[in-house]
Amino acid sequence: GENKGGACDCRDDAFVMKLSTVDGSVQWIKQIGDVSELEEESSGQEDHCKGIAVDDSGVYCAGYTRGSFGETHGGSLDAFVMKLSKDNGELSWIKQIGDVSEPEEGASRNQDYCQAVAVGENGVYCAGFAYGSFGEANGGGKDAFVMKLSKVDGRLDWIKQVGYESERAEGTS
Repeated sequence: GENKGGACDCRDDAFVMKLSTVDGSVQWIKQIGDVSELEEESSGQEDHCKGIAVDDSGVYCAGYTRGSFGETHGGSLDAFVMKLSKDNGELSWIKQIGDVSEPEEGASRNQDYCQAVAVGENGVYCAGFAYGSFGEANGGGKDAFVMKLSKVDGRLDWIKQVGYESERAEGTS
């Protein structure tokens, strides 16, 4: 994209591809990205898959987005998990989650990342970190979180956020 004095019309889309186990040929590619207009002072739109998992019911990708996949955009970066069909890469569902609270002065701006995804018999699990809050107090800086989603429709079953808050001595970093 073109950089216009700090603002950027950059667009990074996430993608998942299925390759043949026989010869490595591409069987399908699914590219997904936010299609909304870029805001004036935006640093571009980023959609990144950071983890992938597969079971008999589908392919799951987890990552983060700077845009919106049809749900409320919580802040700077939102975590997401999506499910694709194993047969043709069609999108079954996508769940986006981000902290919508106002960040404290000088704090990192609402950045929520899914770093890994796993799928089990009872659901889809995403682990990552957040600078904000998902309804529990932020411990300060980056908090770890794990969330469980329904394999059928991506409904959020629960989310657990854990962070450690410590007092820092004046003058230390």
